[in-house]
Amino acid sequence: MTFIMAMRTFDLPLVANNGGPGYTSTTPSLMMYRSVFVHSDIGQGAALAIIITAVVAVGVLAINRIFAQED
Repeated sequence: MTFIMAMRTFDLPLVANNGGPGYTSTTPSLMMYRSVFVHSDIGQGAALAIIITAVVAVGVLAINRIFAQED
């Protein structure tokens, strides 16, 4: 659950400092938001959404396999 929450963190960096200074606290979700709503680049935002989904799916599968071996 922590892995998934870390990947979808969006609100805290946006509210705290808008992902800055520079791009130091920018998360993948914040990059997706900026692509779509700030830069009006819907294609790049959709691609980032697919990449985030794939990374979360692979991460969850890996974590499930690690914990399944312990049983």
